[in-house]
Amino acid sequence: DQQEDGTFALEIVLRHDLPHAVATPAVELTLTDDFDRAIVRKIFLPDSLGLTTEMPAGASFQALKQLQLDPDLQPHVSGFRIELFYP
Repeated sequence: DQQEDGTFALEIVLRHDLPHAVATPAVELTLTDDFDRAIVRKIFLPDSLGLTTEMPAGASFQALKQLQLDPDLQPHVSGFRIELFYP
């Protein structure tokens, strides 16, 4: 969500339904244009989101990150992708 001051709020909810613990994944945010081409990519490791490095069985984590985007890029952003991965 874009705020009035030009910042964006990214809210992420991770749910882990397996009966054993796993490592908390990293999050890649890609902001895209009208043709789904990447404009900006940002990687968030668990600690940068305030999350622990391990997700216990049945865990659910929520993170909120405020982002400031270059004002020259803002008019070109029309979508986004989020991918979870293990670096």
